[in-house]
Amino acid sequence: MAADTGGLLAAAPQDAVRALWFGLRKGCRDAIEAAAAQAGPSPSGSERAPEAHLDFFGVDVKAAEFEHMAVGMFLLNSKLAGAGGRGQPGGFRLEPGETAPQTQWMKACGWGAAQDACLLVGVHRHGIGHWDRLIEDPELGLESWLVNAVGPPSAEGREAGTAMPKASFLETRVHALLRQLEKMHRRPVKAAPARRPGSASPAPKRGPGSAHPAGKKGAGGPSPLTLEQAETLLGGETMTLVRKLRTLERKGAEMAASLVAMKTKKYLGDVGRRVDEVAGASNDPHLKARLWATVSLFSENKFTGDKLAEEAARLQKP
Repeated sequence: MAADTGGLLAAAPQDAVRALWFGLRKGCRDAIEAAAAQAGPSPSGSERAPEAHLDFFGVDVKAAEFEHMAVGMFLLNSKLAGAGGRGQPGGFRLEPGETAPQTQWMKACGWGAAQDACLLVGVHRHGIGHWDRLIEDPELGLESWLVNAVGPPSAEGREAGTAMPKASFLETRVHALLRQLEKMHRRPVKAAPARRPGSASPAPKRGPGSAHPAGKKGAGGPSPLTLEQAETLLGGETMTLVRKLRTLERKGAEMAASLVAMKTKKYLGDVGRRVDEVAGASNDPHLKARLWATVSLFSENKFTGDKLAEEAARLQKP
């Protein structure tokens, strides 16, 4: 987004761009909450869907639409990372529950799940609306479908009734797929079937050095953020360090103690500096404690967030 905007924004330091992004996300959430509070419940007792708008430096932002897109793009990024690299069409596909219902234009031009997957990979690489860039990306193989989105349809396409999809159709399709990813992510996890009386329950399997989830927060302790929230606030680089700390917790017993200590000191110090930076820029007095609770949870550390914060502070002293 910064590169597309150009000018001062493209030349700004990454920390400044990141702070602007966080401000946009927070502004959208605040606008959604304000609109919901103003709308109140409908006569039937259910909440009306508010149309929240944010004036972001003179630009009208549809807050709910933007927030759904941001969450969906985060989930898409995670899914592509699991498929390997920054998303290779050959190794990425959508599961049956992750596809949105087919529309008439899709049936008319033979658009299917494979094209949906390549469309999402292309949007992840080039952004929504840059259909010309998607056409020029040879790995996507969408040229024959997207040519009508960047120019007038061919005479052959009009005669055959396949002069689709239009650019507006593609954008609507992207939003539908991102919302479906979010819907699948938020669906409740089915409870395990009840066991017969007298049957033994197997002990849960945990990796080396992992702690029981119930002991992570402690009674009345700060609640950790979700993975999505942590990635958004701390950034991908810091969460990679958290995963490296998790690896040390799981496999540290197989490594030299001096190496584990050295890596832990480095990773934890870097994470601590980022936590201080994010918490210092926030008005939430509880954010720092929640961030450390999140680090404790996702690093599978045996120490609570408070203990990790104390250790990180000690490491940062000269």
